Amino acid sequence: MSRIIGRCLFQEAEVCWAIALIRQFEALSKIDKSLDLDQALSIQELINNIPKQFIEDDGTLLDMVHAKDPLWTYGTVLEHVCPLTYALNITGSSPEPAVRYMINEMTIHYLDTYMDDYKDFGEVCFEETIERLLTISPLAARIPMCWSSYKSTENGQIYDPTPDEIAEANENGYGHHMLLTGYGIDENNIPYWEFQDTKGDTWGDEGFVRVRRQVNLVTEFVEIEASPFHRPMCIDPGRALVAVAYLSRQEYRKALVTVVGEGAAEKARELSGCDVKGWDITVVGVTDLGAKRNRSSSCRSLPMKSKALDEEDKGVESSTKFFGVFNL
Repeated sequence: MSRIIGRCLFQEAEVCWAIALIRQFEALSKIDKSLDLDQALSIQELINNIPKQFIEDDGTLLDMVHAKDPLWTYGTVLEHVCPLTYALNITGSSPEPAVRYMINEMTIHYLDTYMDDYKDFGEVCFEETIERLLTISPLAARIPMCWSSYKSTENGQIYDPTPDEIAEANENGYGHHMLLTGYGIDENNIPYWEFQDTKGDTWGDEGFVRVRRQVNLVTEFVEIEASPFHRPMCIDPGRALVAVAYLSRQEYRKALVTVVGEGAAEKARELSGCDVKGWDITVVGVTDLGAKRNRSSSCRSLPMKSKALDEEDKGVESSTKFFGVFNL
């Protein structure tokens, strides 16, 4: 799993939530091969797109649920497009030509909900769900922050605050999001969760810390389903606008393309039947907007399914979705 986890950061503002969430999304994108192992997704882009009424002055997010719509609507971009500066006063997305990585669904699992729904088995079901999802990817998760006990993790000790410390942290809303990467049992037979923290790689074990399991220290975690449509690419930089949609079964490596803009017909002929960066391109629509038309005009005529692909892949669930228009 180490190859899919981004480098450990030293957090400057209270944006641990953004770091953990994007690191989870990044890992998923590397697992499904829509992101190269040496690439990173932008944390700053997510911070910029969160409505400011949901972020406190120090960067604290009021609730992780407020990150869902921005990631679904705007997604994020590569780190080099929008580098992390920890700025909290920037609003809006990066310029349109940037490739965007989107989520399809995001669910926040709360321990309290499990305790209510499953009564005596709530905490067991909660931890079993974490174990199951960790087989897919690391998870952004929240713990109550009791600094007097937590500082011992710097030297590799397990975070194990007292009940009074936990109660005080929960009462005051003191919490910390990290990337939950695994679990185990130490030499003293104490079960623990392993996290990548945001205190730099000199903290703990090269940036990783341990938190005691089975005492309800994880109070929430995030489940993300990466969108099958989050991998548009610059096929051939030119004058035309290109809209790209992908099959939901990415292992089939087919892309449906609608070419829009001045010179669209010529561009479509160039692309049709091509193998571009490992993707089999099928042109399903052409709209020539003409040289004088506003180049920011969008096209929403992309069909939901390609007949040719349906015939070729009978029995395969292969829905498509209009992704957007990219000025190449």
